[in-house]
Formats: sequence, structure tokens, C-alpha cells
Amino acid sequence: MTVGASQFRSRRALAFCAIALFSFSSIIALPICRAGSEAGHPASRPAETEAQLKTWFAELADPNAKVRAEARLNLMGIRASRLPQLRRVVADSRPLSAEQVAALHPIVTQVFLASEQYEARPDVGFLGIFLPSIEMSNSDEGALVTERMPGFVGMRMLRDGDVILGVRLPNHPGSRIHSGADLSTALKESLPGWPVQFQILRQGQVVDLTLVLDPKPMEAEIGADAMHEFNRQRLLRADQYWKKNFAELLLESVS
Repeated sequence: MTVGASQFRSRRALAFCAIALFSFSSIIALPICRAGSEAGHPASRPAETEAQLKTWFAELADPNAKVRAEARLNLMGIRASRLPQLRRVVADSRPLSAEQVAALHPIVTQVFLASEQYEARPDVGFLGIFLPSIEMSNSDEGALVTERMPGFVGMRMLRDGDVILGVRLPNHPGSRIHSGADLSTALKESLPGWPVQFQILRQGQVVDLTLVLDPKPMEAEIGADAMHEFNRQRLLRADQYWKKNFAELLLESVS
């Protein structure tokens, strides 16, 4: 579920998990890139057709939970340029099921923000999750995902409550993860665009996922408060887009 802007501001006890953490005093002057604008979508990937969008949207109401989860994953990965097509699909699919209504807002928010530009470091990969602080952590086995930031790969591929057990970077040996600090250390040499393999404990089952990292926002170099504000501003823009283009489609549309 998409995290509201007010929640980001209130979670002061959470430690921010940017990939490859550095102390602010040790930052080296590096070129800044503008990330976003269909970021994370390989140029070789074919554009999604409206028929595919229609199929995936219909599958959000499938009785099989795995089918619904896969459809949600696919829709969160579409290009922002496909949002007008998705709107047509939603309009033509009314009345909507409760499952479709519940999934639509997080999907639109993720797709919209994944394409939005932001100032970023070109040399540091970014997952886009929050972890418990050391004081809050009650487990010495894995890094617990407590929140995900809309618009980043962690929001699409991970779930709140996932426990990251292991990480393997390209051309690097795998690292066992026992804490958030272990995760930061294991990923400190990552780069944007790298496919990183994660071993995840999810609802009692161990699954393997490959996530392509995003560029690290410059606000992440400053600290958690700056990232909370960064996310708040982005969520406000996403909410404006949602209200203008999608919100009216959900009025009295649940079947």
C-alpha cells in the first residue's frame, strides 16, 4: 500500500537505508545526474500494449492471490507514458472490483513517481526503503523492511515486512545479512542500473529476487529529515496527478 505523505514525516525513529551510506562530512564532490524520466526501463524493453494493460488490470480481480500479485507487479513497472492508456482501461472496466480499486492508487503513484526527475548521484545505487533503527531492531537475523518509498524499485519489488537475508552484487561474492548495517555495507559499492540479487524471507518462505537499483537522491546524503521532505513533496505531486486523472473513475464504481 502506498505510504501517505504524513506518515513519512512522522517516522522519526526510523533509520534511512540508502544504498552505500556515507557520513555527510565524507562526501566527495561528484557530478550530479538528473534521474527519472522513464528511469529503470531498459531501452530494449518493448512498450506495453493497451491489450496487455487490460489483461493485467482484469487480473487484479482474479481469485488467485498469486495472479493478482503478478498483475500488480506488472502494472507498477509500466512507463509513465502509458498512464493515459491505463486510464482508458480503467474507465472501460467499470464497475470495478474492490481489489482493483485498492490496487489502482498505489500503481498510479508508483508509475508517476518512477518517471519523475530528481537530482541524484550517478555513482551510488539506491533501493528506496526504510529499516528500523538499531534501537528498534529486535532481530539479529536479516534486515526488516518497514517502509518503502513510492517511485523506487523497493516499492515495486519488495513488501513491508520482508526480511532481507542475503545480497549478491554483480561480480561480487554473496553477503549474509544480519542487520540494516550489514545491508548498507553489502551494497556500498553498488551502482545505479545494477541488477542486485536479494534473498528475502516473505511470509515464511524464502524467495530470490533481482532488483535493478535506482540512482541515489542527493537528499539522501543529508539525512532522514531531508528524505522525508523529498518524499512528501513527490507524493503531493503524485496526488495532484491522481486527483486530476483517476480519482473520478472510482466514484460509485465498485461492483
